[in-house]
Amino acid sequence: MPFITVTAEPPPGSTARACTHIARTVAEALGLPPGGAFAQHVSAAAACDGDGDTTRFVVVDIYGRSRPENARSAATAALRTSAAEQWDCPPDNVYVQWHTAASDPH
Repeated sequence: MPFITVTAEPPPGSTARACTHIARTVAEALGLPPGGAFAQHVSAAAACDGDGDTTRFVVVDIYGRSRPENARSAATAALRTSAAEQWDCPPDNVYVQWHTAASDPH
């Protein structure tokens, strides 16, 4: 089961809805059932660049077992689009990284 952590300021809408959307997006991209991925949001209290300007950036980490490159690419691309929609920011402001877990308990 892929485990997704989104670090960002709270989304404009419901955090639970955003996490559900992200989890389902990744599950679908990987050919899993809707409940086949888990997402959580870690709130950033503030987000600024070195000049003090605030810009919405979203950092997403996916932890999961090793999968073929095309499956990881499809999941990360779908996740980038989903997070951009849920956090109302350009896809270029969404940073996604896949971390291969040593073992997958599910």
